[in-house]
Amino acid sequence: RVHGELMKKVENFHIIVTNMVIIREIAKFNLPSHLKWSVYIKVDCGYHRSGIEWNDPELVTIATTLHRDMNNGVFRGLYAHEGNSYNPKAAGIGGEVALETANRLRAVVDRLKTNGIPVECISAGSTPSVSQSDDQTMRLVNELHPGAYFFYDMQQYHLGSCSLDDIAGKVLTRVIGHSTQQNNMVIDCGWTALSLDSHGQMFTGYAYVVDQPNLKLFYMTQDVGLLTTVDGSKIDFSAIPIGYLLKLLPYHCCATASVHQFYYIYEDDVVVDKWIPSKGW
Repeated sequence: RVHGELMKKVENFHIIVTNMVIIREIAKFNLPSHLKWSVYIKVDCGYHRSGIEWNDPELVTIATTLHRDMNNGVFRGLYAHEGNSYNPKAAGIGGEVALETANRLRAVVDRLKTNGIPVECISAGSTPSVSQSDDQTMRLVNELHPGAYFFYDMQQYHLGSCSLDDIAGKVLTRVIGHSTQQNNMVIDCGWTALSLDSHGQMFTGYAYVVDQPNLKLFYMTQDVGLLTTVDGSKIDFSAIPIGYLLKLLPYHCCATASVHQFYYIYEDDVVVDKWIPSKGW
């Protein structure tokens, strides 16, 4: 019902359905005569998190209902998320997953067209699949929806989607303390500015410190973090004095970006713009 009220204020409002229960509820909502839901079917092409299986006969039934019987909606197309490209034990499989997904979506399109149902949009994607696919594979669909692709992060680096230099989203933090006896440095960045998403399992801990590959962010509280060395050697405190600024590459940019109210855009260490993200679900 909240979505219905919001839809009255925008030109297009896209929704995803996976079953007839949702469709029947949507059909009950009265919209102004000039508005219709823009409806996509979520298709499971191998991820198995949600959506209707790509080869399930019920998919044709759902699409038929949307196309022919839904007075307050228009069937737009198919949506598949390639979350199965996130496999830390098989980094680099994004292209393979993308091709399999695209071929399965195309098979669904052919089945629907055989039943007289046009498909306007074939939407697929994830950051590994988009980053690791060739042009021929991506041309099999007409919409891509990667997320972390916008900033990239250390997770994508480890999955083979990008290089360290490709990672645009960084957290700027300041050294606020030295502990020579513990061989630690304190920074003013805790998990509320970065997230605990990696569980500290990277070789550099919770983040990667730009230009300091031997530093490890091994511990964080709500508002501070502790750095030591990866190899256990002594920190050269004179080279990284209190007040020194460090850039952190986060493990998961989505989690990190979501906790910040704005993003500074910089070139050559000079801030040139300030972006304010859209917040809320």
